[in-house]
Amino acid sequence: MVLFCRYIEQRGPTLDVDLFIHGEIFESNQDFSFYYFLKNGYSPLHQIVRENQELNLQLEKYPHIPFEEWDSLNMQLERKLIEQSIMIPLYYEKRFIPFSSDIMNIKIKHFGYVDFSKLWVRPRV
Repeated sequence: MVLFCRYIEQRGPTLDVDLFIHGEIFESNQDFSFYYFLKNGYSPLHQIVRENQELNLQLEKYPHIPFEEWDSLNMQLERKLIEQSIMIPLYYEKRFIPFSSDIMNIKIKHFGYVDFSKLWVRPRV
C-alpha cells in the first residue's frame, strides 16, 4: 500500500501496485474537473493514462471541441476506462442527484452541494 502522502513525496513510478483506492471530489464544474483529474500529475490515473495511446488520443480531443461537448467526451472516456478495468467509479450514483420535479431553480454549488437559497416549489394549480 502506498499512502497518498508518500505518493506526493516520491512522485516516482507507482504502477507496481495492484489497486489504487483514490477519492476525488470534483468541483461544481464536473466536466473540467474530470479532465483535470486525468491530466494532473497528482492523480494515480495520470501515469496510466499518459502511457495508454488510445486514452491519450481521447484526451487530445478536449482542446479542439467546444466546452459544451466535454460532458459527452467525458462519458466516452469514462466508458473506456471502465472497459479496460483501469477505473471503477464509485461516485457514479451521485453524479446526477434526483429531485422532485416540483422543486425549481436547483443550482449545484461547489463540491456538489445544492444552493438552497433560491429553491422554490412549483405550486399545484
